[in-house]
Amino acid sequence: MEIAPFTDLITPDVRISLLGTPRIEWAGQSFVIPRRQTRALLFYLATRLQSTPRDRLHLLLWPDWPESLARRHLTRLLSHLRRALPAPEILIATEEEIRLDPHRVWSDTANFECLYATRNPFRRIEALRQAAGLYRGPFLDGFSLPNSEMGAIGQPDAGVMSGGGYTLAGGLWGSSISGLYRVYLPLVMRN
Repeated sequence: MEIAPFTDLITPDVRISLLGTPRIEWAGQSFVIPRRQTRALLFYLATRLQSTPRDRLHLLLWPDWPESLARRHLTRLLSHLRRALPAPEILIATEEEIRLDPHRVWSDTANFECLYATRNPFRRIEALRQAAGLYRGPFLDGFSLPNSEMGAIGQPDAGVMSGGGYTLAGGLWGSSISGLYRVYLPLVMRN
């Protein structure tokens, strides 16, 4: 099944760009989330705009901590994120999962993945052109967290969340970007 990219028919409240220097926009204006840890959580959730199990976040953020302590820290971090957002309801948290409302949040990485996954031969070239247009630079360029601030985030060997070309939690950024240019550039050069 092909996933449709975010359309222009719905204007999202929040636009989060993670390809290149991270950028957050609220209602068309640049918006700053003050704490790096809070931004890191927002960026992680925005990468694919899908539900993330709390347990996965515990292991990702605080892999060596007891579950009860990791759970408390995640709850505190979610509170900081809710307070920082102009519309806290875009953050949806249940006992088991956390996500951003995909109807109110646009993410270049989520849109990129949808476009890159287009298999319809009549739409593939245009989808690849649009995906290439989203690329502004390396994933999370210039953003990182010191290891002491948040578990595995920022550790290059963990490949979790850091600028400079690292992947996000084993995502397919390296393969998507290189695959995009491997497939897209020859097609464009032929046309």
